[in-house]
Amino acid sequence: MTPEVTLVNTAPGGSVGSMARYGRIVARALSQAQPGLRVAMVNVGSPWARLPGIPPMLATWIHHGWLVSVGIRRVTRCRAGLVHMLDGSYAYVARGVEGERLVVTCHDLIPALQMAGRLPGHPGPAARRIVRASLEVVRGARGVLAVSRRTRDDLISIGGVDGDRIRVATLALDPVFSAGSGEPGISRRPYILHVGGDSPYKNLEGVLAVFQRVRQSVDVTLVLAGGAPGRAVSRRLRESALRGHVEVRYHPPDGELRALYRGAALLLFPSLYEGFGWPVLEAMACGCPVVCSSVASLPEVAGDAALMAGPGDTERLAGHCVSILRHPDIAGACRAGGLARAGEFTEERMVGQILAAYGVAGRVAERGAACVF
Repeated sequence: MTPEVTLVNTAPGGSVGSMARYGRIVARALSQAQPGLRVAMVNVGSPWARLPGIPPMLATWIHHGWLVSVGIRRVTRCRAGLVHMLDGSYAYVARGVEGERLVVTCHDLIPALQMAGRLPGHPGPAARRIVRASLEVVRGARGVLAVSRRTRDDLISIGGVDGDRIRVATLALDPVFSAGSGEPGISRRPYILHVGGDSPYKNLEGVLAVFQRVRQSVDVTLVLAGGAPGRAVSRRLRESALRGHVEVRYHPPDGELRALYRGAALLLFPSLYEGFGWPVLEAMACGCPVVCSSVASLPEVAGDAALMAGPGDTERLAGHCVSILRHPDIAGACRAGGLARAGEFTEERMVGQILAAYGVAGRVAERGAACVF
């Protein structure tokens, strides 16, 4: 029999974004690194959560409802020697899998940090139950992967996970993100790019504050790529001096996102917290200079290749942006440093760390056919 692993991806069906991309990268990397290992992918995300016109909050509950009614049953039926949950935020879906067969990747503990009052945001009663149920499954798993040292520390201090069972497996860069010239339809006057949603920890208000200060010195526009801004931000964009200087690209596909990175003067990413920070790595790989906050995992990802300041230091963040916009030598140094830094985040490194965690979780067993849907 062939040793096998079932990867469980909870990203909504047909979705774009980091979790869907992570599933593809892990499946490809494992298959290439271990030719004798059979890798199956089970996608238990809702096919309905991404339908056009569905409000984000409703889409979230459609997604969780599908996971409870369909996803748990599908995952419980899997009989592969090892089951790898790709997103620990939904680990409760694997509550029917024996802990000795389970490995979980944890990207961040943002809801748990919000519950502890360490980040803005107030998860409701149902969300708190999901957080507690998922952490209980993570604590019972034989192997836990953290995507950064910061996430590992949070798993121990907030999640109560035994540190001896946690391995850091830094994420790999998707090859779709690479340096090159701008693409048709993307070129415009100089623009600052921000990639993210409207969750409080993403600090979109801070993005606008920095951008407003930058515009006092440089004529530049702002492109927001990702989730649609909430009501408060949308109102500010309509009623402030920023009106007409900000463009929103709602969940751009990877090819368009790559073009946005390539054409941007810089990425502005003053997040309050990140378990890893995909946009920083993707921007660097595309030759886009990065200005980001100096908190959580971002220094781990960016190293010395980005210009950093505290997420609330509007003046210094704006100064970094102006330096890149006005001084080609500074922009060039950021591009070169970013490209070199991004080159370190390879699939080979990531898959080696994952396979080491599989070893901690126990030898991949030979237990019959993989569960494929």
